Amino acid sequence: MPIYGEFKYGKQKYGATVLDSPRFALEIDWDNNGLFDGSNEARYLHALTVTRGRPYYIKKDGTGFERLNVGKLTGIFNNEDGRFNVENISSPYYPYIPIGKEMRLRVRTPSDQRLAVFAGIVDDLVPDSQLAGKASISADDGVRLLKQESSVAVQTNIRTDEAIPLMLEKIGWPSRWGSDLDIGADVRNYWWLDRGSVLEAIHDLADSELGAVWMGADGKLKFRSRYTSVPVVASLTEADFLLGTIETPRPWEMVRNALRVNVYPTVLETAVEVWKWQEIPFIAAGASRTVFASFTYNGGNVPVESLVAPVATTDYTANSASDGSGTNLTANFSVTVLDQFSGTAKLSIANNGGTGGYPTLTRLRANAITVPNQTFVEAQDNNSILRYQRRTFEMAIRWFQSSAVAQGLTDFMVSFLSTPRLFVKAIIRGNPDLQFGIDLGEAVDLYLPDKGIDGVYRLAWLQHKNIDRGLRVFDTTMLFEPFPDLSGSYWQFPAEVGVTTIFAP
Repeated sequence: MPIYGEFKYGKQKYGATVLDSPRFALEIDWDNNGLFDGSNEARYLHALTVTRGRPYYIKKDGTGFERLNVGKLTGIFNNEDGRFNVENISSPYYPYIPIGKEMRLRVRTPSDQRLAVFAGIVDDLVPDSQLAGKASISADDGVRLLKQESSVAVQTNIRTDEAIPLMLEKIGWPSRWGSDLDIGADVRNYWWLDRGSVLEAIHDLADSELGAVWMGADGKLKFRSRYTSVPVVASLTEADFLLGTIETPRPWEMVRNALRVNVYPTVLETAVEVWKWQEIPFIAAGASRTVFASFTYNGGNVPVESLVAPVATTDYTANSASDGSGTNLTANFSVTVLDQFSGTAKLSIANNGGTGGYPTLTRLRANAITVPNQTFVEAQDNNSILRYQRRTFEMAIRWFQSSAVAQGLTDFMVSFLSTPRLFVKAIIRGNPDLQFGIDLGEAVDLYLPDKGIDGVYRLAWLQHKNIDRGLRVFDTTMLFEPFPDLSGSYWQFPAEVGVTTIFAP
């Protein structure tokens, strides 16, 4: 088992002062009180694997950039005393064993660097009789939480770094993890989220301005705009990698030489009918009905802003008969908006009078955000097509709201993607400072002359895996990707249809 030292607390929690191998601190908030008390589960570890990032740059079908995978930590623990058994009332964790608890893994290297390795939520815990006194514990990083669906009302004149916190708040993003967000490069006239994946929504925002999203080893969600200068954190040569492990996948796998970007210029239709109830139910005296309204305009679903408070006679009427005849009971009825999202609203239709009746008209008016004239822009590199055949790339993201901005991005992307670029996959062994000191999204200076590589690359994916029982030696597989670096260029697109580009050095 790993050497962990005597002390749980203070500076000694990682082990003795002088180290000859990395020491780990694995903490789990068993009682779910929002605190780590210093107890170190790493003392029971026999095997550890951590995988994080994205293994591909472009989706295989060419429909945009790849998304982050859910990061995973898997550990095999000594369980001879049954401490990880759910039913064991003698366990120090009883009755807190069930999954869903926050955890974090940190390391202290022999050079006394203290580095985050993983932060996430326990996903599974399995005492395994086949392993004779062992238990397997796995955890997912924050990408799992981001896969939740949520809704955010329409926002105006908003940047990516302003939209992301709205989504994180909706899904209860742990404050302990937090976020690290650069100022977005573009200001969008309208933005919203209607019952969609938060992860997809964040990536869509980032991709629409050629930004990048990563999950930090400390749990922070990180966003970098296209103008962000990515600092080089290490310089690596062939000597830093395990002999014979350097791989460079075929460079043309990333080539995309025929690009199309769909554009969705928005038009605001003011105070139009966006929903009308087709039912006319009987509502007894003193009773009410809760109704969910889905907004539509011209036959299509639309998001709305500035929902008009329902007005009697104009937006709703009520009668004693369902066909609208009989006594007019409109004065006895009320229609109240209980909650509003970008594409739906929750209503209460109440009969406050002493006579039952029928809501013969119920509708909502609002400012509808429409895209009556969707278009697209294209760019291609004919020389690249002749050499590598036609390889397409298409982005259908609603946040491309300006043809001018979309064309500028497309022209740049084809210049970057039409040229073959090398990816580098290699293993580092026995160098904890490098293995744990380079995090996703960070840049390194790679010099591998035998592979024709001399430049700055970004860490896109990694896997740590111990190769000894004592967790003294790890193999860390890293995938480095080339990336467009626009920092310092102050590249600004023309403004159109309310979309502007800002400087964010």
